[in-house]
Amino acid sequence: MKPTDILMLWDTGYIDNDKLMLLLSEEKELPYHLKYNRFELDSLDDLQCRKLFCFAKDDLPILVSKLRLRDEYRSPSRVTWSGLEGLCLML
Repeated sequence: MKPTDILMLWDTGYIDNDKLMLLLSEEKELPYHLKYNRFELDSLDDLQCRKLFCFAKDDLPILVSKLRLRDEYRSPSRVTWSGLEGLCLML
């Protein structure tokens, strides 16, 4: 089964997240659109930050501090992300 077919099954609700990860882990090569670079706030300028997150680039670390977000979060599947990454994802 092609990865795009697997994603379509997941998107329509025929398979859950666990089954999706299992099927994709069996694939030797992930589709190009699933290959993402690590989030780098430094690679964005202030205008991009305002457009993406509705906050100035310099305000994001302040917001993380004021919201008392932790330095690191870890999911049950051992994926880790920073408080800043999580904030930007939610914005």
